[in-house]
Amino acid sequence: MAPHGQVWVPGSWVWNNNQCAWNAGHLEAPPRPRSRWIPAQVVRRGRDWQMSPGRWR
Repeated sequence: MAPHGQVWVPGSWVWNNNQCAWNAGHLEAPPRPRSRWIPAQVVRRGRDWQMSPGRWR
């Protein structure tokens, strides 16, 4: 069980120094009440694919 007020932020791949690296999951307190975590995802922007990092919303 997570400590009170914290949620599990899942791990994801990130681009770091011209290579992919695994960013491990961790517990984190939301910045504001009722915030929710939006996981990282690959999105199409025009003709390219880009990684959209996870974020609070």
